[in-house]
Amino acid sequence: MLLLFFMVFAALKLISDTILELSLLFFSKDSEGKALNSVRKGSVIYVIGGACSLFSVQFIFGLGSVFIATNVVALIYFF
Repeated sequence: MLLLFFMVFAALKLISDTILELSLLFFSKDSEGKALNSVRKGSVIYVIGGACSLFSVQFIFGLGSVFIATNVVALIYFF
């Protein structure tokens, strides 16, 4: 089951990254690619949050707090 879920989530992430990059390519007015670099740097924040959530996988409060903290950090980074 773990392998199946990993494969499904990896495929979903690949599809979402492709759609995001294509939408930035077609609909962004940025010709130098600064928006794409900003999005890639922002995704690192979520990878770090996901790694931190591994330590609190036993506690739902810990997972919730890591989720909220990661989103707050991402909002502060982008705004």
